[in-house]
Amino acid sequence: MASNFSSHVFYFAASRFFSAPSLFYGRLAKAIAMAFLAPLICFYAINRLQLSRAASAITALMAVLLPGVVAFSWIATEYTLDLVFGFTALVLFLSPNIIVKVLSGPALGLTALSYGEGLLFIPLMVAEYLLFLWKQPSPRAFSLIGTCVGFAAATLAIPGIWWRNSPMLFLGGGRIEFDIIGKNFRQLFQELSIQGGSYYYFSKYPALSCTTIIALCSIGFLLSIRQFNIRWPLYLGFFTALGMYCVSGGAIGIRRNVFIVIIAVLFAGCFLDAWLRWAFFQTRNMGIRLAAIVLVLLCFELPVKQYLLLRKSYESGEIRLPIDFKFERIPGMTMVQTIDFLKDHPDVLSKSAQAYELDRTLSILYFKDISKLTLLLPKEFR
Repeated sequence: MASNFSSHVFYFAASRFFSAPSLFYGRLAKAIAMAFLAPLICFYAINRLQLSRAASAITALMAVLLPGVVAFSWIATEYTLDLVFGFTALVLFLSPNIIVKVLSGPALGLTALSYGEGLLFIPLMVAEYLLFLWKQPSPRAFSLIGTCVGFAAATLAIPGIWWRNSPMLFLGGGRIEFDIIGKNFRQLFQELSIQGGSYYYFSKYPALSCTTIIALCSIGFLLSIRQFNIRWPLYLGFFTALGMYCVSGGAIGIRRNVFIVIIAVLFAGCFLDAWLRWAFFQTRNMGIRLAAIVLVLLCFELPVKQYLLLRKSYESGEIRLPIDFKFERIPGMTMVQTIDFLKDHPDVLSKSAQAYELDRTLSILYFKDISKLTLLLPKEFR
């Protein structure tokens, strides 16, 4: 376990929620969790960015349908769970209720521990805390923010009770490298706008789907400068995400920066909000209103088509999922059948331990409640 402590907690809790979980219960659990992302984005857009309800709903739905998001929505890993935790923290702090605001602290801690990308939410939340103090410089406000920060720090410290290599909790498998900034920038630009395809991003489509959406994001980026006092969190999030990605070493890919996809779509939402307000409230020209409706439909047409084509490619075997860890199946058996066989014949694993990546294989078997399995393994694998 590295930078995904709270993700492990999430999947462990999910395994206890299902009465008879299968080997792939995590996919359903991940899909259920990701279903909350759209309403969280919608709520944030309405209450923090002051977008209209219609524009917020359109933006949120568009965000979760983009290839850069939907491609990770069913994969039972930590990727994108940080978005659910992070937007939960942002939304909680928007509440007028003090107790609910305080809950943003532990939510932020869980965000940072869910995946390395979750660290991107820390500057946003710190800025929100400081802004709150600047607007309300009172002992009560300082006490509230102090409590939020205290809960966040306490949450971050929990894994340190038993995890000796604490920096790994936040760095994960990555590292900071300044000599690859240009390379990473080009790679990110390509995955966002030209063609997908990186570690765990199985889609061949760009993360932002198409030229239309990219254009809306760009226009929204420029237009939002006029309302910087309201939209500043988007700029802070965008440049933080861009900077962190450009200096990230290791196996880079869009899975490390789905956050920037969401931020980009929120910029597009800012443009859609201005366009819809003008088309339906400031003019009675039916042609302009029809153009606004067509534009919204175009934002969904290609992402939906890409999703259906991607799903078809998985079903047909055109896209083959990579072998993520060493696990030799028993001849003639599927992986699930092999797991069931090892459950009843753990001695086979003991005799051929080199054929398996033991930490992950034992985790699966432990989930299957094989309490005596480790007794059959050589000491070096226990």
